[in-house]
Formats: sequence, structure tokens, C-alpha cells
Amino acid sequence: MDLFYKILAISFVFMLTGAIVFRRLNKNSDKTVSRQRNIKLITYIGIVLFMYVSILFVPMLMYLISAFLIFAALREILNAADQNHRSPILPLIIGASILFAFALFIKDSPPELILFAYFIVVVFDGFSQVIGELLGKRKMLPRISPSKTWEGFIGGVIAAMIAGFFVFGMKSPEKTFSEIILIVFSAFAGDVLASWYKRQCGIKDFSNLLPGHGGVLDRFDSFFMAGAVLATLQWFYSH
Repeated sequence: MDLFYKILAISFVFMLTGAIVFRRLNKNSDKTVSRQRNIKLITYIGIVLFMYVSILFVPMLMYLISAFLIFAALREILNAADQNHRSPILPLIIGASILFAFALFIKDSPPELILFAYFIVVVFDGFSQVIGELLGKRKMLPRISPSKTWEGFIGGVIAAMIAGFFVFGMKSPEKTFSEIILIVFSAFAGDVLASWYKRQCGIKDFSNLLPGHGGVLDRFDSFFMAGAVLATLQWFYSH
């Protein structure tokens, strides 16, 4: 329970920061853009809180959610290829491999590890966007994901490290540091891979399932990859 309250407290601080930034940005935006930002923020908060509760307190719900997310992600991979009349075989093989490893991560990992991975991904993703919106000038991958900046990436990494140490890192800071770095770079790789595939298919979002966010892959691509990498390492070290 203490872990849950710590995570809620940290998440509240970061979400409040995001809300303040969005409010500041909305002053210079038209009503449509402001409304879209507000919908995105509210949906994001709801998704995060729902995931926290299911991971810590309702394991069966977490398994059901994970199964739904995996199924929806596979559908989105196929639909994206179909929209651009591309062969779905290679993207499906890559996507299915990542999602299979993610499923093993959810199945075999203790709730604390799943929560740790999701928490770090949430902080990294959220703060990368916040810092990128505020201070971002130097684009990282303009041809793949024009909105990603070095300032946003570095801000997200720092935020994830601070939040991760505060909640999880008191007893074993060195181990926590390495795990945070692993999760952050895995999450970033998942996001870039999804963005690259969208550009190849000529689409903006994978679907409109999640208001303000797009599809499952638009919102959970980072978590899928982070879980897949952790599951792969767990398998490697256990054999």
C-alpha cells in the first residue's frame, strides 16, 4: 500500500506539471487544439490510474487488459499495412515477437516489477512530451518522429531517474539505476519503431480507440517494448 501511495504522489506531481504546461500552451492555441490537449490529458490520467490499480490490486483484470491490448495491437498492425496496401508479414512477425515477449513479462513477473516498468515508462513518456513542448528545439529524428527533441528526451530520462529512485531505489540504487536506463531506452526504441512504421504506412495514428491518443500502439508501444526486453533478459539469465 505504501508503494501505491508513493507512486500516486509522484504521478500526481508529474501530471499536475503536465496540466500546468498544457494550460500555458493552450493560451496560444485555438479552441480546437486546446480541447484536444485537454481530452488527451484527461484520458491519459484515467488510463494511468486504471493501470496502476489493476496491476497492484486486481491481477486478473491486469491479465485481461494485457490480452486485450495485445489483440488490439495486432489488429492495428494489420490495419496499418492494409491502408497503404503493404505486405503485413514482416511487421506482423516483428510485432508478434515483441507482443509475445510482453505477454511472458506480464505472465511471469511479480506485480512490483510490472508496476515499476509501467511507472518508469509513464514518467519518461509524459515528461518527454512536457519538456519537448516547453523547451524542445533540437529534433532527434525529424524524418521518423518530428515531435521528438533532444531536450524532451533528456528531460524524460532525468524525470524517470528521479521518480524511480524516490519510489524504488532507496535499498539498491545501483540496480535501480541500471534498470531505469534499460527501461527508458527500451521504451524509446518501442516508440521510434512504432513511429517509423506509421510513417511507412502513411498514417498519423494507428486507430482512434483512445480519445486524444490514437490507438493502443500509439499509447502502449513503449510499455510493450520495455516489457519485451525485460522478459527477454529474464529468460536469458534463467538459462
